[in-house]
Amino acid sequence: MKNRVLISAAITCALGSQRGPTIAASLQKDKLQIEFQTLTRGFDGRVGICAQDETGLACANGDQRFSLQSVMKLLVGLAVMDAVDHRGWRLDEEIVVRKEDLSLYVQPIAELVKDQGYRTTVGDLVRRAIVDSDSAAADILVGRLDGPREVQSFLDRRAISGVRFDRDERHLQTEILGLEWRSEFVDPAILESAIAGVPQERRDMSYRQYQIDPRDTATPRAMASLLYALANGSASIRQFNSRRASLRAIRARRGETSMGAARPACFVAASSAAW
Repeated sequence: MKNRVLISAAITCALGSQRGPTIAASLQKDKLQIEFQTLTRGFDGRVGICAQDETGLACANGDQRFSLQSVMKLLVGLAVMDAVDHRGWRLDEEIVVRKEDLSLYVQPIAELVKDQGYRTTVGDLVRRAIVDSDSAAADILVGRLDGPREVQSFLDRRAISGVRFDRDERHLQTEILGLEWRSEFVDPAILESAIAGVPQERRDMSYRQYQIDPRDTATPRAMASLLYALANGSASIRQFNSRRASLRAIRARRGETSMGAARPACFVAASSAAW
């Protein structure tokens, strides 16, 4: 069986009217704890699950580390919105995306990038990264933030522990395959040819190393806490003034079109698996 890893997260909110109170059902943590433990015992692989509401956390293997994979795009979006709040960035700032800016694998924006480039905005790239899981959009934003270190610096400033951001998609995904990113890999045919040329033994060794690498990982506990703080505007990111824009993007991914005017009372869940 091919080894795979996954980390996912969800926000569930009970939205009240602007004038009335908001209500969120209790997580029934004791019952959830038992159910989570049952789920993890029956899973053919390694799995961690956490759920959080205002009363606390329920976890199974909540402190084990799992690869972020595309959840990294949420962190990029948060770092950009923090730059809007504190570094003078503007969401309507125009950006021209050129072919050399592209990334690999999932990047719907690539279809729009012609020889003359594609004109868009910072805000559109945030939306594409989070809603469309667009790797090119995420990597372009990481570059404008001055690299992965700035995303990690944002996490550190906000005291968000248990989450590591070390590489953009270009470098992470190619290193998993036993390659080092080269600029010509923006051409999918060249990338596929390079992948085909990697000896199987080297690819297997690179993947095994990736499985134990602490870089670009998070714990389910950390992700649940991060999302809960984001959803409720509390804890270490209380001053994250643009959180509603980020929440709209996250909720749009779930097919919802409106947040409503009220501050949401939410619980969040984060799960991770490797098999």
